[in-house]
Amino acid sequence: GETAEYRLAEEFQKIRPPAEVWLLRIPESAINAWLATRLPAWLRGRDIDWPDGLGVPQVRAQTGRLTVAMPTAALGGRTGLLTLRPRIKSGMLSCSVTGGIGRVPLPVADRIVRTALAANLPDSEHLAAVSSAIAGDPVDPVFPLIDARAVTLTSVTCEPGAIIIAARTAAADAGD
Repeated sequence: GETAEYRLAEEFQKIRPPAEVWLLRIPESAINAWLATRLPAWLRGRDIDWPDGLGVPQVRAQTGRLTVAMPTAALGGRTGLLTLRPRIKSGMLSCSVTGGIGRVPLPVADRIVRTALAANLPDSEHLAAVSSAIAGDPVDPVFPLIDARAVTLTSVTCEPGAIIIAARTAAADAGD
């Protein structure tokens, strides 16, 4: 998990020509390792406690979609699923989101899972993008860096076992 975090930070911080689009393949094993080992520390560093009743999330990447599974007390200890289909359109990152309980993709489960997560995720500026994505709202795919540059995601695709992001790094005020 720590290696995945450092690798991502390293790629985001590299100095690149502003017009260069670069690719990063993030294996689901790295995402799951980070979620299991680094997410709790990341949250604590932002004064956020992991909500009681929510288990450790795990992801599975498949062609065109990412499935997030999380056991939750709100579902009687069952595993809630959210299937995210990310895309960047008109410069904004959005996800179509469907839900399920266990392996059953029930339309009502979408509402149940989102409600359970919304009730259990603390209100935090650090989790605002996650909350917006779960709600299906578009979010700005720009990540400011500490040196007046920013990374802008230009595409997000899912393939079996990995997420692939394409991005540009430029001065934060350079715009798109």
